[in-house]
Amino acid sequence: MKKLILILTMLPILMYSQQDTNRLSFGIFGGFGLNFHSADFKKIPDCPSCSPGYKDGFGSGINGGLILDIPLFDQFVLSNKFMYKDISGKLVSTETTQIIVESVIQDGEFEHSLDADLSVIGFEPSIKYSIYKNLRLNVGILVSFLMSKNYSQVERITKPTDFATFLDADGNDTKSRERNKFSGEMKAANSIFIAPMLSVSYKMPMDRSGELFLEPEAMFHYGLTNIVNDELVNKWAVNSLSFCLALKYSPLSKPDNIEEYKRIEHIDTIKINTDLITESKLIAGKETVRTTSTQSGNVMLTTDFVSRTDTIFSPVISILDASISAFGVSQDGVEIKNPVFKIEEFVLNRLDPLLNYIFFEENSSEMSKKYKMLRSEDIDDFNIDSLYQISTLDIYYNILNIIGVRLNKFPDAGLTIIGCNSDLSIEKGNTALSQKRAEFIKQYLVNVWNISDKRIAVKAQNLSDKASTPYTEPDKIQENRRAEIYSDDYRILEPVFIENIQRTSNPPIARFKSTSNSNVGLKNWEIKAYQDESKELDTFKINGTNNPPVKYDWQLENDQLTVPKLKNPIKYILTVTDNKGKTFTTDNQELAVEVIKISEKRVQRIDDYEIEKFSLILFDFDKSNIESNNKKIIDYISKRIKPESIIEIKGYTDRTGDAQYNMKLSEKRAGSVKSALNRDDAKSIGIGEQEFIYNNDIPEGRFYSRTVEVTVKNKVK
Repeated sequence: MKKLILILTMLPILMYSQQDTNRLSFGIFGGFGLNFHSADFKKIPDCPSCSPGYKDGFGSGINGGLILDIPLFDQFVLSNKFMYKDISGKLVSTETTQIIVESVIQDGEFEHSLDADLSVIGFEPSIKYSIYKNLRLNVGILVSFLMSKNYSQVERITKPTDFATFLDADGNDTKSRERNKFSGEMKAANSIFIAPMLSVSYKMPMDRSGELFLEPEAMFHYGLTNIVNDELVNKWAVNSLSFCLALKYSPLSKPDNIEEYKRIEHIDTIKINTDLITESKLIAGKETVRTTSTQSGNVMLTTDFVSRTDTIFSPVISILDASISAFGVSQDGVEIKNPVFKIEEFVLNRLDPLLNYIFFEENSSEMSKKYKMLRSEDIDDFNIDSLYQISTLDIYYNILNIIGVRLNKFPDAGLTIIGCNSDLSIEKGNTALSQKRAEFIKQYLVNVWNISDKRIAVKAQNLSDKASTPYTEPDKIQENRRAEIYSDDYRILEPVFIENIQRTSNPPIARFKSTSNSNVGLKNWEIKAYQDESKELDTFKINGTNNPPVKYDWQLENDQLTVPKLKNPIKYILTVTDNKGKTFTTDNQELAVEVIKISEKRVQRIDDYEIEKFSLILFDFDKSNIESNNKKIIDYISKRIKPESIIEIKGYTDRTGDAQYNMKLSEKRAGSVKSALNRDDAKSIGIGEQEFIYNNDIPEGRFYSRTVEVTVKNKVK
């Protein structure tokens, strides 16, 4: 009986719906979809995985948006949807293996899962055709932008179900049944998602006028574009079956409009300051008419806005001033007013290793400008001992000049240069490029440093025998575009030992705070700090364009060339120049300085130390054992250590890999050196990724970061 009443209730609406004619309509829609993922890949870029391969997956999600239907003729309608669609899904791959439990072979099983959180937003035009009455067949295409492209990946042990865990790289039990857990945004995701659409819908009026109606729709989308655009992913398409319900409004024709007119006048005045005039003047603007129309019921109101803008031109009066103040900053970041900078001298002996690699830009055989290249007439002025005031990386950039000096000093030594390439993209299999890289280095040593070409052997290959892996990662690609230098004489590539005086500062930072004011804009600025203005090399300068920084920190001891050496106060000024060429310089201000020289400490018997710093490289990727040339450095350090020496050992890593794992790796590296030195009283710590001592955006910076620094302090008696 209830079913009969429902049929009788709906019958008038259904009967009326058969008489429907196409009208402009608009509304909203929403629904739920089932997503079917079709795939052929083992892993996605930047995400390590040992999956045997993903083939399919499944997911679900909501969709919805706005819709506009425009009638074309009789049975055809142009439908336009602006829609959001969730195409998420989970891909699972199972890997079988065999395990041995108490000498019995059993079946094992791993499950690799990739959970993709995907959504698109875009435009879907379609043509609707009335098959019968209000039943419509729709054909269209979704052109959308991939808005959400996140993933989470994990590998689990699914068989046996009650025991078995993974081991780490060193063979230790992780006590976890999961590994390779990664999540984040897919960087190689295709930004565009295109999917043809086929659907069936039915128009159900909700009132007699037919202005308001529901339209349920079942649709199928066939994904044409891959989710990930990368050579690692052969295929990853998403098809979906969705069920939606749209609520639409189709307004009926309105009565004839009644037209009304209105006129509004408005005059504005603007003021412009300019340096092209000396007296103010007024220029009346041209009248413009802007017409707007608004509909209220069947009344159309047309309004003419008549406007005019007058301009007053006034001459510019240039204003320019600036101020600067300085503070000390302690090790823990606290600002100190009216600081006294205590500069103390120590004897510092450095041992800087030489990285025997030269890195090149993609598909290039010419050395970067950061490497120091000399002319043959300038080599007599080059002295290794003069490098004591520059950083370890700057010493490395002089490697070819250091090698040139040593080859001339040891005429029986030979050299082998091996050119390599990344073996990817344009460099793939290009051993000719590798040869050119090696030849470039050889010719520099021959032509500039007058080394006999018979002493230098050149080889070429694709990837290095010690290539950085995985070699498809951007950082590793950089590191593999290189030439390697080897010698049959250890003295050619041995570390650089430099003796010099190191100056420290307490507080270690001078912080400058500045303000500026200009009504015509600033062209440039300069902050200068000095003790003796006539000594240009001892003067600290920082400059730039536009406005000066609100805050700038001068790390005093980072640049031994400019660290204060005299007992005079540090004077500092700020100079600004505006866009008219006018310059303003602040008054000289001063910071107090105390200098404790080595000679004074020893006369007054103040505690003085001789400090020696040693760096060990290269630790191979993910390794902590001491091999090859590092053993010679360990032997050298051991000979420099005294029974009363204070020893500090710090282990470092580059940015590659998990931060927690890198911390443990740095601790292992420091511990290996401590064991090799056989000093239980040495302080050994791992720094990991907490501090990058070199720039990790460049390959040489990452190689030098895989190191252990040993600091030895000996009290001077």
